[in-house]
Amino acid sequence: MLLYDLCATQPIGSILRHGGGIYGEMVFFKIAEKTNKFACYYDSRKWINPKILDICRNNNIKLYDLKSIQFDDIIDSYTLLYSALPDERAKYVKIRKIFTVHGLRSLEAPNDIMRIRYAIGFKSKIKELIKYYSDNIAKKRDYDNFIRDYCWDSNNIEIVTVSNHSRVSIELLIHDIKRKNIPIRTFYAPNTIDYLKEDAKRNGESYFLMVSGNRYVKNCLRAAIAFDELISEGYLGDVKLKIAGASEGSYDYKFKNPDKIEFLGYVSDEELKSLYGGAFLFVYPSLNEGFGYPPLEAMFNSVPVISSCFASIPEVCGDAVMYFNPLSIQEIKNRMVQMLDKEVRDHYILKGKERFEYIKSKQDSDLNSMVDYLLEKSK
Repeated sequence: MLLYDLCATQPIGSILRHGGGIYGEMVFFKIAEKTNKFACYYDSRKWINPKILDICRNNNIKLYDLKSIQFDDIIDSYTLLYSALPDERAKYVKIRKIFTVHGLRSLEAPNDIMRIRYAIGFKSKIKELIKYYSDNIAKKRDYDNFIRDYCWDSNNIEIVTVSNHSRVSIELLIHDIKRKNIPIRTFYAPNTIDYLKEDAKRNGESYFLMVSGNRYVKNCLRAAIAFDELISEGYLGDVKLKIAGASEGSYDYKFKNPDKIEFLGYVSDEELKSLYGGAFLFVYPSLNEGFGYPPLEAMFNSVPVISSCFASIPEVCGDAVMYFNPLSIQEIKNRMVQMLDKEVRDHYILKGKERFEYIKSKQDSDLNSMVDYLLEKSK
């Protein structure tokens, strides 16, 4: 029987909801649609989506609370453990296990000196400088950790990943995976964005939108600098830039046109829905993604996208976005100006709608196939 790790859906530190957790919720919901012949564990001392608890109660799905029972007292009763985001406890069980690896960001993302500008205060800057200059050491550590966590029990582990890019990256960067014949299967990350549809009319404030602005790997500062320069050069008129996830003072950089850039901090799902609904352009300068939901969220809301060409993004977005080198401010500026042309915008809006439907169909099919695979393996 399958044992499902719901701890993977619970908060990580101060982050209430995170990508791996939402992914884990979607897989759980699909399994629960098909059967109640599986069990789950979670920790009641942390937040969990109430819908999960309701489904378990209403469908008589066995639910263990790690507040009152030891993990080691559970595991031997089951034939397969699945985790969407395995922690140390899950990685070292001796039963069969299937884990989702969402990508290898720490190994393949470029070491970008711009990360220093995301650090505020002397001590934070020193820490980031140390990380920057010790990047090769960190990559070696992360490589060793992956080998330790995922290759120690090669006869009893399988890996699921969320894009073909991530699958090939794992095969190329982690040589033990191929040498030990550890299976890797690609199932596209499930669709989670239907709730973000917004039918707002874009007849008011004109703005570009970016998300996850506080994380250097998302590279929003470099795109904000590109925007700021275009404002100074007279190309963008009254257009503004809204950055979700970043607050005033998130960057150690003095913009020439601060009145044109709005830092929104954390935004709720409802606020994000409204932001997508009113955006003139979505800008996605990320340096690394295992899958990459935000461009699809924009496409779903008929917002044209300019995007980084790195990692999994071209696989997911196809020809429905205009790409740029995310390390080139000049190239980002070029794409922003190109997208001011109505004919170009209309082309990418149409392409985006088509691409969203194509990817959604594959996501739905892959989620169904993945759940069937887990249930078959747990017999």
